[in-house]
Amino acid sequence: MKICLVTYSDNIFRVLLSKFEKSKDEYCNKHQLDFHYESINLDYLSKVGWLKIDILLKYLELYDYVYVTDYDSVIINDNYDIRKLIKESNNADVICNQLDSGFKLLGCSIFKSSDKTKLFLKHILTFKDNTKSFYAEETPFNLMLEEFKIRVHIEKDINHIINIHDGKPNFMIHYAGVSNPLKIKKIHAETFNYS
Repeated sequence: MKICLVTYSDNIFRVLLSKFEKSKDEYCNKHQLDFHYESINLDYLSKVGWLKIDILLKYLELYDYVYVTDYDSVIINDNYDIRKLIKESNNADVICNQLDSGFKLLGCSIFKSSDKTKLFLKHILTFKDNTKSFYAEETPFNLMLEEFKIRVHIEKDINHIINIHDGKPNFMIHYAGVSNPLKIKKIHAETFNYS
């Protein structure tokens, strides 16, 4: 099974949150996964979520599974093995987290490579210019799941969002919605006694 972890950011976030990227790189080295960093353009930040779909489509051509993570996420337990999670997902097309309302989140999610998954993602991109939603790519993702018969496995640990879930996660924490890298560093240092 060929798996990669991909993260992306602009240069400002990359410098300020370098330890977050390092945690992902070290995790991949430990678990013999490929790690990729994608540099993004500041001009594209208003629709940064759409880049995730482009990145997924690129790497799904090369890997069996792609774990895509937002720049504001950090691995805090490198013993957690995503291969085990993939096996336990019962051949799901997507492994992600969701809100209490059932709305699926893509900040840190695993996608299985298949023609169906790639077609689904390409279809989501057709909504790119028609949504101003805060959730951007997540809204059409949620709306189209049933139509494309995408099998989803829900796993909180891969996208544990600091401002939604209580307590500390078992694997990765995602500072979704914080957006200021200096504030993220401060919250992370206070929560985990780590800088």
